[in-house]
Amino acid sequence: MPELGALGYDDIVLNNCITSENVGYVNAVADKAREWGVNVSYSAYTSRRTGCCDYFLTSPEQLATLRQQLSGSNRG
Repeated sequence: MPELGALGYDDIVLNNCITSENVGYVNAVADKAREWGVNVSYSAYTSRRTGCCDYFLTSPEQLATLRQQLSGSNRG
């Protein structure tokens, strides 16, 4: 990724689907993309393709984590 990002075309984009498994890493993904010199696009998980609802954010704790990640309040 860093080698591709260094080419400077600004056309490398990581896609990150936010799920219950990775909700705590939203900012870490953005930080890594910045480090690599690439972009990141976020989307919300949907069960439309697979029918699996296991990865929805359903608990108050998961939603609080998402709010914290999006507000950037967990950054040092």
